[in-house]
Amino acid sequence: MLARALQDYGAYCDDSVGTDGIVLSAEGAAEGLPELEAMRRDFPVIRMALRVVLNNTPATPAGGGQPRRGVAPP
Repeated sequence: MLARALQDYGAYCDDSVGTDGIVLSAEGAAEGLPELEAMRRDFPVIRMALRVVLNNTPATPAGGGQPRRGVAPP
């Protein structure tokens, strides 16, 4: 589910602390759910496939191109 969501909607870094680490947060209510545990287990493989978008500009939002999905719901 996490890999599909990242493919469809992407993700943005909202803070940089100068390390190579990545932190993903889940709501407290998700703790202990099998789906969250599966995401944690799968993340090392997913992380290897992540790429930084370098052409995010007003002319090419989110890197341009055709989005896989529409804007995520609020």
